[in-house]
Amino acid sequence: MWFDGQAKQFDESAGLDPAVGGRVAQAILDLSGAKGDDVILDIGAGTGAIGGHFATSSNRYFGLDLSWHMLEIFQRKLAPPPPNMLLLQTDNDRSWPIGAGTVTVVFASRVVHHLKPRHFIQETERVCRPGGHLFLGRVTRDADSLPSRLQRYKKTLLAEHGFPKTGREQAVRLVVDACCAMGATALPPAIVARWNRSATPRQLIAAWESKPHLTSGALSKEMSAEQRTLIVNALTDWVGTDFGDLDRVQEFTQEYTLHGVRLL
Repeated sequence: MWFDGQAKQFDESAGLDPAVGGRVAQAILDLSGAKGDDVILDIGAGTGAIGGHFATSSNRYFGLDLSWHMLEIFQRKLAPPPPNMLLLQTDNDRSWPIGAGTVTVVFASRVVHHLKPRHFIQETERVCRPGGHLFLGRVTRDADSLPSRLQRYKKTLLAEHGFPKTGREQAVRLVVDACCAMGATALPPAIVARWNRSATPRQLIAAWESKPHLTSGALSKEMSAEQRTLIVNALTDWVGTDFGDLDRVQEFTQEYTLHGVRLL
């Protein structure tokens, strides 16, 4: 499993700053009105960049993730987990080990595009109590930033080689729209954190090269070594043409946005 192999480096390469994670956790509580021992269910809890901030709340927290190595890092951060928190290794594309109608908030950060949307929606409807909330978190960047432009070109190259892929924004919109079609009420997207970051084109491409199929998401078929090389070379050539230097540092702003619905 790719996430198992990346667990030790995940916080450094793709994790959230603790201050950002704290603001996201607080926003979930504020927007949902969760209080007392209401249950927060975190799908794809990972290394606890957000979930760990519920350790000091009165809410009950359940964190589910397919990668046990990710959850081990999460557990070490809690050292040991407080009594209101439970971490479980499970396949979130199977039935969630949570009772029906017991959850106040279902939360999924940067993970819904990895999951089967129909199953995710059905399980959310099953475990949430009436009036519960679903929040989907995304990190976004300015459309003209280097990461955004490079990501769009990579998606084009993947499609040209026969690997069309559902994007993060598309996956979030699909889930929100499906929930609303079943009677849920969409909440206005909430930007809960904004911060600056810098990276070189070489670093961004290297991060993709460390992933299966140059992406962490599942593809419809296997990618050959030749296809992989052609895509990486095309990305490198594009950077050379548009930016001139693979090692030139590019600064950009990132935002964390919560997309939510209030369920019936």
